Amino acid sequence: MKRTANKTVPVLLLLVVAYMVKQPTEAAHTFSGVWDWLGHAGTAFGRFLDSL
Repeated sequence: MKRTANKTVPVLLLLVVAYMVKQPTEAAHTFSGVWDWLGHAGTAFGRFLDSL
């Protein structure tokens, strides 16, 4: 499992970088959208943990 993860992560990072270079504005929107979603998910998860 670890071996495949070690190969997958750099490839994903390269894809993200290539995408950002190709379409900076679109990538920025997507990134901020993902960041917002992660924030909401993190907040919801925090509330869920508090309710336990």
